[in-house]
Amino acid sequence: MTCDHEYHSNLSCISQASENAAFDSAAVYFKAGRKLLGPRGWETLPETMLQLTSEGANACYISGDNNTMNELITEVMNQDIPIERKFNVYEVKSLAEHATSNLSDSIDTCNEFRKLYGLPTIKNKQAHLLVVIKEFMKVNRALGKRTAEDLANLPELTDERIVMGQKMLGK
Repeated sequence: MTCDHEYHSNLSCISQASENAAFDSAAVYFKAGRKLLGPRGWETLPETMLQLTSEGANACYISGDNNTMNELITEVMNQDIPIERKFNVYEVKSLAEHATSNLSDSIDTCNEFRKLYGLPTIKNKQAHLLVVIKEFMKVNRALGKRTAEDLANLPELTDERIVMGQKMLGK
């Protein structure tokens, strides 16, 4: 991979390395970029720091560097930025917890994000079969006589709040 030595081009190369599954290399580049910006990086280039830490946390998660991943997640979560800007690290944290069979912690992380984002949370408990059947019947009634094709032809969801909230439910 060849890259210019200009700042934005380097950031693009880092993202490209991450997308090409070169996660070990990408994690090193994200760490180096974060180190170059230093402690004042959040003040001077907050969007760049957010990208470096968020994508760096993801690269560290995939490459198995859980200590650095947790450090980056904590760094982003401690920033005074809107909750929707923290979505990626909440997602990585939930995935990491799920991957280590900490399912309860993963659900708690998703609920924390949804609560801070102003969305309803899910209950972390086992559902009784009758409750599942009752909820299925409610959904079935709400859908009416719509076919699968009718549902597939509905307009795409564009409300970013709901999209993020639904992604968290899928973790």
